[in-house]
Amino acid sequence: MIERLTREARRIIILARDEALRCGRSIIEPDDLLLGLAQSDPEMIQRIPGLSEAVTGRVTSPPEPPESQGVEVPLSRSAHRALVFAAEEAERQGLRMISTGHLLFGLLRIPESTAGKTVREKQLTLGMIRRILFGYAYGRRIRKAVFPAAGLGTRFLPATKAQPKEMLPLVDKPLIQYAVEEAIASGIEQIIIVTGRGKNAIEDHFDIAFELEQALEEKGRHDQLEEIRRIAALTRFAYVRQKKALGLGHAVLVARDLVGDEPFAVLLGDDVIDSEVPCLKQLLNVFERYEAPVVAITPVEGPAISRFGAIRAEEVEPNIFYIYDMVEKPRYEDAPSNLAIIGRYILTPDIFEELEKTPIGAGGEIQLTDAMRSLLQKRPFYGYRFEGKRYDAGDKLGFLIATVELALKRDDIGPAFRQYLKELKLAGMETWSGRE
Repeated sequence: MIERLTREARRIIILARDEALRCGRSIIEPDDLLLGLAQSDPEMIQRIPGLSEAVTGRVTSPPEPPESQGVEVPLSRSAHRALVFAAEEAERQGLRMISTGHLLFGLLRIPESTAGKTVREKQLTLGMIRRILFGYAYGRRIRKAVFPAAGLGTRFLPATKAQPKEMLPLVDKPLIQYAVEEAIASGIEQIIIVTGRGKNAIEDHFDIAFELEQALEEKGRHDQLEEIRRIAALTRFAYVRQKKALGLGHAVLVARDLVGDEPFAVLLGDDVIDSEVPCLKQLLNVFERYEAPVVAITPVEGPAISRFGAIRAEEVEPNIFYIYDMVEKPRYEDAPSNLAIIGRYILTPDIFEELEKTPIGAGGEIQLTDAMRSLLQKRPFYGYRFEGKRYDAGDKLGFLIATVELALKRDDIGPAFRQYLKELKLAGMETWSGRE
């Protein structure tokens, strides 16, 4: 990759090498590259708000010490990542050579570096940085969302013997519709549902129902007719079959051809999230800022963490965590933290290559967490502690809790249902007092 650097960018590498040697280091760190850039092109540094101040007083004298001539000093892992980001940005612009601007852009994407910290402190997005450095704002909007829905739903047997778990009603809407509406409210344009045998009811639900519409119209049930037509007109749907239930990772991989070469969202219908700002929209805001994969996370106390993927991470902004590692369903004593990954993801298309290489993992399935763990060795990965309440509707108790609490929030049935619960006599309790 060094051969792709312009002459000016190569000079920065040399200056960074000298800085590392002056400090007695045997590798070049991102801050060495930043100081080299500050010596070579101080005007470019000044274009990024706050960056010039961050390096003031750290720039050493430019003359090379004699002993540095011909000495090779390798790049650290973080410095190499910065170079990779620089190369990617050049390629986005249709350029082979990596300029000093591309190199600075790569450094600004390294969260642990001085440049990366400045980005956070000044709340700069990559789009803003591109406008400053290159005069344009490249950005790939998330248009598609994948909904894995091929599972057998064994936790709800016998109810799911002849109907999809995703179609079980929470009050008066099927489970999957809550997540679909969340995706649409977040700006998603196409829903990709990964189905399996016996899942035709999902397709029928989001399709036009001529006979039903006609019957409702003849009976004058216009409110219901409007709702049925609204469901069919929600957005564009596409379906693909997962022939074998080989896990979440495999389900995402099955959607590869429909997703194409663009970033995308993944939503698990079991996780129903009640929030003022849709949970997926919160993740999309983080993605727009960092242009890196983002997963929704939530604290899980005690042994229950063993039911989730858990992360080892550092909070770099309020509720935003830079992820260093993750593990699927760890033992309680081995969990890297109490922060669990739940069913909302923003992923980049390079996840598909990792999924293809991912071996069978926990539960005899191809785990999405294992593929993400491999990918985070190559690119930044973030977790977002979302605002809102999550219901685990994939569990019988969680499903019942969601049904009760969502029903209580309804204007049409909530007041009467609340009164009923207050008057309900329960064994061992005088009255139902509500759930904290």
